[in-house]
Amino acid sequence: MGAPLRAAVLATALACSAALAAGDPVAEREHEFKASKRANAAIKAAIARGDAATVAASADELAAFAARLPSLFPPDSRGGLFSGAKAEIWNRFPDFVEHAQAFEAAARALARQARETPADASALRERQGRLNESCTACHRAYKRGW
Repeated sequence: MGAPLRAAVLATALACSAALAAGDPVAEREHEFKASKRANAAIKAAIARGDAATVAASADELAAFAARLPSLFPPDSRGGLFSGAKAEIWNRFPDFVEHAQAFEAAARALARQARETPADASALRERQGRLNESCTACHRAYKRGW
């Protein structure tokens, strides 16, 4: 398969997966969580190379994701057998929202830190650690396998 054909196949697959995700809350949140994982990895790599602009931009992406997070779990989207979402999300939704808000606050704090003191890698790593703690706290409470 030539490069143009591979590119066309990839573009079609991405368009189809985006369209699928738009109509399926479970697929949409899986897509969003994968994007958040990539953003977090980008933050770690950017801190290591001293790229505060990427840290700030990726943290902004995570903050926006965190703000949308509760809307990705509508009442009728409990998922199936293979979903990682625990029923506690819907049973204790106000607490789940608080976890999402803590995640958003941690992401915004990291973005702010990256803009205010871009050369302070130690402070950025500390803020990223707090961000990761907010992720872990929510996953422990609401994700299967934690």
